[in-house]
Formats: sequence, C-alpha cells, structure tokens
Amino acid sequence: MVLFHGDIDEDLLDFFLEGLEAMVQNFIHTLKGLLLVTLEKLWNSIITILYSAIGIEVY
Repeated sequence: MVLFHGDIDEDLLDFFLEGLEAMVQNFIHTLKGLLLVTLEKLWNSIITILYSAIGIEVY
C-alpha cells in the first residue's frame, strides 16, 4: 500500500499527532524518573564514601 499526499485526512492526522504527543510525554516522564534515580544513587554513593572516610558505618 502506497500513501500519497492527501491520503490522511485532517481528523486522522490529528489522531496520530495526539498519540505521538502522548508517547513523547511518557518518554520524557520516563527520562525524568531515570534521572532522579541516577541522582539518588550518586548522592547515596557520595554519602557512603564520606561516612566511610570519617569512620561511620553505613548499612
């Protein structure tokens, strides 16, 4: 099946664009979540190193 210019009407184009927008927003939220987890792991590693340097045990 070959699509030519004008094969997708305005309503169908809006439907596809709304779906694409939702996917992009979900992807951005996922990236934000991964960034937060990464920053928390970094913070925990820094604190563990600092506590170890001053002789406090971290569980």
